[in-house]
Amino acid sequence: MQAVQRIKAMPRELGNEIRAPAIISALHTMVEELVMNSLDADSKRIHVGLDFDLYGIEVRDDGKGIDLTKASSTSEGNFGEWHCSSKKMSDSQDTFGFRGEAVAAISTLADVSVTSKQEGGTTMRRGSSSPRFFPPDIDGPSGTIMVCSAVFGKLVVRQKQIRASKEIALTKLFLQKMSLLNHTVSWELMVRADNATKTVFSQRGAESVSASFRSLHGVDVLNNMVPVEQKEEGFHVTGLLSPPLPQFCHWTKEYQYFYLGKRWMRGKDVVSVLMNKAY
Repeated sequence: MQAVQRIKAMPRELGNEIRAPAIISALHTMVEELVMNSLDADSKRIHVGLDFDLYGIEVRDDGKGIDLTKASSTSEGNFGEWHCSSKKMSDSQDTFGFRGEAVAAISTLADVSVTSKQEGGTTMRRGSSSPRFFPPDIDGPSGTIMVCSAVFGKLVVRQKQIRASKEIALTKLFLQKMSLLNHTVSWELMVRADNATKTVFSQRGAESVSASFRSLHGVDVLNNMVPVEQKEEGFHVTGLLSPPLPQFCHWTKEYQYFYLGKRWMRGKDVVSVLMNKAY
């Protein structure tokens, strides 16, 4: 009788090589991945631009910058180490984004150009597209400008399905939720359509989550929120809850924000599903 072979754990290095890439399905998901990478770079200022005239996205930050000498183009898979301070960080499960793999994924759907500068270094560029929302150079000691142009240019049908109002609303909602999770970061969202540019969301970094919440929803709402905090068996739960009063209750779940381990829980996540059932 042939001996039964036991299942062995896969080496971490092999797992990193075959792990699933970032899934990019819309403009706002591109923004989400690029913003996550900016947060991984310890950015304190993140600016986002949506260009519906040319189907473009721009994300500018003041993070640690990228060593562009390690990648000759943004389509390289090993571009995953961008924005990460070390290989150890790029392999860590503690990062917000896909450790840069989203850049390679986005480059298959758009023309991606990168301008970056590390502290003490010089500005480097990859790609030919110039930003339309921001100056072309890094004005601080470090930072990165990502320019994604002709998004879904090779998928004409998909590009025609882009709805500006929907993409703006979803991007704004994402930045608002991330501003509560990363309250020390300053945020800005600009939109260009019909040859006109406007700012649709702007928030400066705050000293606390409560201050960030006040900036989003107003002091009257904040003053009526009930702070909660509970520690038990390795779990630490904190947050703000509205009292059961008509002026603060909502018939929809639009204003429910859930975070777990410094990550925003989406509608299909386990925690959100359980809380939605309770709601």
